[in-house]
Amino acid sequence: MAAGSELQIDWDSHDSESWRGYLMRVGRSNLIQTWPYAQAIRNTAQRHTRFGLIHLAGRPTGFCQVQELRLAGIHYVGLHRGPLWFDAPSDPPPAAAFFAEFAARYPPKLGRFRRILPELAASTANHDMLIECGFRRQGEGYHTLWLDLRPPLADLRAGLHQKWRNRLRRGEALGLRCDTRTDSAALDWLLPRYLADRKTKRYRGPSAAMVTAMARSFSTQNEMLLLRACAGDGTIIAAIMLLLHGRAATYQIGWSSNEGRKVAATNFLLWQAVETLRSRGIAWFDLGGIHPAAAPGLTHFKRGLGGMPYQTVGAYR
Repeated sequence: MAAGSELQIDWDSHDSESWRGYLMRVGRSNLIQTWPYAQAIRNTAQRHTRFGLIHLAGRPTGFCQVQELRLAGIHYVGLHRGPLWFDAPSDPPPAAAFFAEFAARYPPKLGRFRRILPELAASTANHDMLIECGFRRQGEGYHTLWLDLRPPLADLRAGLHQKWRNRLRRGEALGLRCDTRTDSAALDWLLPRYLADRKTKRYRGPSAAMVTAMARSFSTQNEMLLLRACAGDGTIIAAIMLLLHGRAATYQIGWSSNEGRKVAATNFLLWQAVETLRSRGIAWFDLGGIHPAAAPGLTHFKRGLGGMPYQTVGAYR
């Protein structure tokens, strides 16, 4: 920490319960800054996680997770979708002080590879601040849609785009049924179908090992939901997996059969997800990322729920 700085970071004196408490103090949190994600990344990529509580003038202000890997003279340092700041009525978060401290703690040197994906909105001011702290831009940021679940259900339904709402009505009229599971064993059915669909359509997504590890670690805290759409004869025709974190949730993976697409089963499941998340006190729903250029069809579909666009400033090193 620089001399005279009011910002301090308390490292590695936290447990899973205290971390859950920190998440509850953030509105739009993300799954990558959670304790279960740290467990999953350790099991799949052997990365060690450092947990930091950020103080400003002695007051807890936010938190972050930093992933590290040391191997044969190589030191990888990753800060993805952080830090997260506690909800506060006034005073902007001390992002510039944090990234100056981060750059001082992990300065560039031979054998060190830094990759940060700050949880900062895309803007010229945020980009310039990171450059001033000594970082160099490396790539695009995370682009998604956030759906605010706090309004009444009737208002959320009215906010759906008309064609999206019409397809939802069709699925409901056909008598689709939703089967909800919270155990990671339910993933055994969905995962091979998701992987086959990803291979066929050639889109990016998490590996089988990472999906499995996340499902296991989140389900142990009752923070995984797997929703399956069943036709009238009981056949499962679509499924989605959600991960919960604090007062928010993220769409992670999904699959639909040809029959499911014909009867708008994914529309049906996402609306069921909205109802289920609200019943569990979830206030914000991250629709899982969009790619307007690479996946315009999927982007158009997700926009039908009426969420608010959000893009982070980018990836830096």
